[in-house]
Amino acid sequence: MGKSKLLYLSATITEEFFNKYGRVFEYALLLLIIAVLILVYFLVFLVRRINLKKILAKRDAEKHIPALVNKYILTPYLQKIPAEEIQLPLDEFRKFIGKSRYRRTAFMYVLVDYIQLFSGNLGEVFLRIYNELELYESLKKDLESANVKKIILAIDELDFFKVISKDILSRITELQHHQKALVREAANYYVLQVTDADLDLFFTNLQHPLSEWERLQYYKLIITKEHSHLPQFYKWITPEAEPSKILLCVDLCIYYYQVNATECILDVIPNDDPQLKCKLLNSLGRFYTSNHATAMKDIYKNSPDLVSKVEILKALGRIGGVDELHFLAEKFREEKNGLLKKNAAFSAYKIDPEWTLEHFDAQPDTPEAVILGHITNSLLKY
Repeated sequence: MGKSKLLYLSATITEEFFNKYGRVFEYALLLLIIAVLILVYFLVFLVRRINLKKILAKRDAEKHIPALVNKYILTPYLQKIPAEEIQLPLDEFRKFIGKSRYRRTAFMYVLVDYIQLFSGNLGEVFLRIYNELELYESLKKDLESANVKKIILAIDELDFFKVISKDILSRITELQHHQKALVREAANYYVLQVTDADLDLFFTNLQHPLSEWERLQYYKLIITKEHSHLPQFYKWITPEAEPSKILLCVDLCIYYYQVNATECILDVIPNDDPQLKCKLLNSLGRFYTSNHATAMKDIYKNSPDLVSKVEILKALGRIGGVDELHFLAEKFREEKNGLLKKNAAFSAYKIDPEWTLEHFDAQPDTPEAVILGHITNSLLKY
């Protein structure tokens, strides 16, 4: 009975409240709906206005810029005036762009079309236009944006137009430490591709993990460019360095034959990262020097890891030398594992085929005899 009275009292209070204030709620709801509709219409109007400005800017650029290009650039070029001596109508271009960011963007895309259409010296003329008009100035805000897409698009534009500016480079160097990997990759690529990169500064700033693709990309960019100063890459091969950075530096040390790197590599060979350990052991053989062969033999004797032992045997085969040959022969006789026997035989045969076939003994119909038969088959790789 008490519960029924409570429900009745609650319903009565609610009815009285809505009788008194219901009209207020109706008006409030109506005003809210009107406000939402106004906001939606305003947003639609704003988007359509922006799109209209873009369309008009693009139409004006496609109408006026080709006429200026034909008159001031293509005609003189066809008259055999060297591309670097062509007088650019910069004032005309500035007048067209004004202060409109939409016209600036439309003008930039017209330049992109011309650069893709013309190669060589004539293509360089359109790069000059972009840089001499300093169209990149408006991208500085984008480089400081919290929007990752804006940052990457800005760097792509700077890369395409080969913009070299101390202020821009300073800002992009800071982006090498960005929390997003995509931004770091774009910044690193720009520094190596566009600028005469200070490799000391580049590798000092390189502190985050690199993907396999990034390592390959940076390696190719570095070795295909001429550098006024080439650092000793092994100074970044340290126990504290990020493993992917170590591997990039090792590859560069091998390419530029910086043999002193072998001592640094031996110092950073880990026991808790089998994959990195194998790659570093493999790299030691690619220096083709016996300076570190003794250390590798010691690692072989103390390592319980089969894969690491295989890499050491392969590396010793690349290094060559009499001592290495005798070590390989010893392992061929002593090791019980067939994989180790095979790699010892292949490496020895690579150093001295005649000596290997003469000194590597094997009874007929044994695994050793099969291995010795395989090493003479040029179709088999190891």
